Amino acid sequence: MHADEHASLQRFRQEYQPGATVYEQGTNPAEFFVLASGRVVFEVLDSLGARTTVGEVLAGGVFGLVSAFSGRPTSAAARTAAKSEVLAIPVSEAAEAFRNAPELAVRIVRQFANERLAPPSAAPNVDEVAIEPEPPSLLPLHMFNDDAHSPVPEVDAQLGAFNEAWFFRDDAQCPVCRNTFPYLRVRASAVRPASRDSDFRIAYRTVDPSLYSVSVCPHCAYASYLEDFAEVDANERRALLTTRSERLGMVSQGVAGERDIESGMVSLRLALACAETRGSGPRRIAGLVHRLAWLERSRTDEDAERVLLQQARDTYVSVYEQDPDIQDASAMRVAYLIGDLSLRLGDPGTARKWLLECVAMKTAERQEGLLRMARLRLDDAREAQHEAARTA
Repeated sequence: MHADEHASLQRFRQEYQPGATVYEQGTNPAEFFVLASGRVVFEVLDSLGARTTVGEVLAGGVFGLVSAFSGRPTSAAARTAAKSEVLAIPVSEAAEAFRNAPELAVRIVRQFANERLAPPSAAPNVDEVAIEPEPPSLLPLHMFNDDAHSPVPEVDAQLGAFNEAWFFRDDAQCPVCRNTFPYLRVRASAVRPASRDSDFRIAYRTVDPSLYSVSVCPHCAYASYLEDFAEVDANERRALLTTRSERLGMVSQGVAGERDIESGMVSLRLALACAETRGSGPRRIAGLVHRLAWLERSRTDEDAERVLLQQARDTYVSVYEQDPDIQDASAMRVAYLIGDLSLRLGDPGTARKWLLECVAMKTAERQEGLLRMARLRLDDAREAQHEAARTA
């Protein structure tokens, strides 16, 4: 923005210290944001509360647009990585802001126009950040097709055909067998959240990024989350090499290219086998089993989902009671999940116990969103208990 336009928006200015939260994942801010100075990073929470940085925006960048203007929940939290000044512009005052700063309006229009042609993202599930696109007249006409079910195919010799509007190719070196292989990453601009369940499963209108959260080496079938794929020590490598043939026997279909629910489950089961071989501990096991349950829910196999939810719930209990490294914020989230999964499993008494534990916890970082969810599920547990008593 020009200096005079910048000055006209000073009333929207907010100052943040490093590490401050601009907005949380899964919320619906009524503002969009312009970073006047500093740096903001986008973080995604896993089921145990661990944060993964999936993108950033620097001074001059615009962010939070998709949630502000579409009403969709934010797919990542926005936090300051340095002392920052942010213009938080309410959508209700956007028209006046655009009159005062027309260049800002042009940038936002261009950003939305380019949403489906965003350059490769470091990882999925991040809210849109400012992008300088090619002039619209130079973009291929098929990129303006809003039909999410009309993919634009690209063919890769190793990955096969894939939708280049949704994915881009990346390469990784396997830390176990040392081979390099290609895999697909999801473009942030392709992600369209539709709804979120009480145990944090997100349903998507288009591509489901959770199907691609695990990277799989096609040579030895080593699999792990993208963020820690390379973190294998010498003892783990020896153990993984020893069990290579067993994992390769689990691969009944390719997982390198576009994935459906079945191939997504294969990748998660491989990651689970690798985690057990590495001795990764109950936290990693619980998260992977819980993700498998989500996929069974996606294909409406209630019996299979129930078995996995039971396993995940019991493993979360082990995490809460035995993991010496669990932090307060993660412990609160685990207590909530134990309560929620207990309620899903038809055990409102256990659910109530753990949800009360969650609500009563004191943590350094106040988790208002999680507390609201816990209180709602606590009401559900009480109602379920009363209903059981009436029909007994």
